[in-house]
Amino acid sequence: KDMGLHPILDLRDLNYFLKKEKFKMLTLAQVLSALDPGDWMVALDLQDAYFHIPIPALSVYRAPLRPYQRPSGVHESDGCGCSSSAQVRGFSLPLPRRLAVE
Repeated sequence: KDMGLHPILDLRDLNYFLKKEKFKMLTLAQVLSALDPGDWMVALDLQDAYFHIPIPALSVYRAPLRPYQRPSGVHESDGCGCSSSAQVRGFSLPLPRRLAVE
């Protein structure tokens, strides 16, 4: 491995000033009821990939997936700009705040 310098950020003191947001976790039964035969889901955890995966500057301001409504429930699709703080109404399942769209 490269023995060069690597950034180390200790932001623990910043936690004092951050507001802890609560969100309702969907149950497995709620998620399964929204799926039709042939539908599929995927979970991506890029928390530790920050320094490993190049991210284009424009994608930082847009969510890669956008939920939309079908009669059978909420599904994801490729989307354009989504606001993570927007409220969603009319969906058959409650969406976590991080998936909400305007």
